Amino acid sequence: MERNNLIEYLPPYMIKFKEMQQIMSTEDKEMDVVDASIQLLLNNAFIDDCNEDGIKVYEKLLKITPSRTESLESRKARVSLRWNDRIPYTLKILINRINGLCGINNYELDADWENYYFHLIVHLELFSEVKTLETILDEMLPLNISYDISNVIECKPYGNTYIAGTVTSTEIIQVGGVS
Repeated sequence: MERNNLIEYLPPYMIKFKEMQQIMSTEDKEMDVVDASIQLLLNNAFIDDCNEDGIKVYEKLLKITPSRTESLESRKARVSLRWNDRIPYTLKILINRINGLCGINNYELDADWENYYFHLIVHLELFSEVKTLETILDEMLPLNISYDISNVIECKPYGNTYIAGTVTSTEIIQVGGVS
């Protein structure tokens, strides 16, 4: 938010007084705090722009409990999916919801609609995202359609990975006189 210094709003004859310059300088600092508060309020009015406190309000409204490991962006995505929920549910809306959570082309859908079944292979890093996907499918799919989700992720170790093994006991078995 761009605004002028308050001293510019004074009549020209008052600008020359030191007292007024000091007062307006102090008021400018206070107005900066007010402007920052207004900007934060505006940001928190929109899911994509909100901060931690703002997303908590949306989660409370939608009765969503975030996990401790979930990032702000992941929480925003989940809230956005639930906030923009539309009925009637169609296959196109289902695909859009899966795209929103998993990313476009970041999953494989193997559907057997004649037998009312489909298998979904996703690549999600967080368990909470898989639970969100299950919730979406439970809400959107008719009860006569069953589904299965497989989450396939590539494990990326942090730092060095060490593998070790030990032998805790040994046993010698003698067969036919050979040891």
